[in-house]
Amino acid sequence: MTLMNSKAWDNLPADTQQVLIECGNTVNAEALARIQGDVEKAWQTLRDNGVEIYKLSSDELPLWIGALNKTYDVYRKAVGDDKKIDSLFEAIRKYR
Repeated sequence: MTLMNSKAWDNLPADTQQVLIECGNTVNAEALARIQGDVEKAWQTLRDNGVEIYKLSSDELPLWIGALNKTYDVYRKAVGDDKKIDSLFEAIRKYR
């Protein structure tokens, strides 16, 4: 991940911006693949140690999501910043 302020970004030539974007996309894809592999290894470790994994059915999933949505107001009050909490929950929905 590369971070810079918008003034520095805007001063870069378009071709350099494009290279940074492409490199960032490549690194992000590789990191996601690595994380997914690590998560699967963790699930397997749990299974290997006798933990039963229960996967929600397509009928159960919306019920759980609905129940969890009720907690959003609690988090909003705790965080006190609707933009931050909206951003967090949008990221969760994106990667579900």
